[in-house]
Amino acid sequence: MRSLLIAFALVTGFAGCRMLQGEGFNTYFWTSSAGKEVYLFIDGENKGVLPYLPGAPDCDNEESKKNALTIALPAGSYDIAVKDAEQKTLYGERLKFKRRRGSLSIGSSTSYKEGGSRRSFKDACLIEELYFNQ
Repeated sequence: MRSLLIAFALVTGFAGCRMLQGEGFNTYFWTSSAGKEVYLFIDGENKGVLPYLPGAPDCDNEESKKNALTIALPAGSYDIAVKDAEQKTLYGERLKFKRRRGSLSIGSSTSYKEGGSRRSFKDACLIEELYFNQ
């Protein structure tokens, strides 16, 4: 009986920890800054070319999201950076979000005076525009 109670407590504890992590987003990154090819880094890892798009993708339009750089991000905090081919950082921010049971919190902070970010979201879709001077 005692081992059954311990097992129940462990399972409940692990399930509770997983629930506290919250849900994430399918994040679609893009830039409105035309020019040379740039790269998106998340927590220091190169995620690929940050595509220039002439207009913003839309969460309700699958076709418009196809050209964005798509990355699934669990709820959390991320260091976002845009770098050129020489690894010069053109823009950077700290992106934080929580999404759990109908509650949502999204925010970012940056020390860069040149450039910025804009975002829109719907359900599990987050569109993140990063803009900067080249």
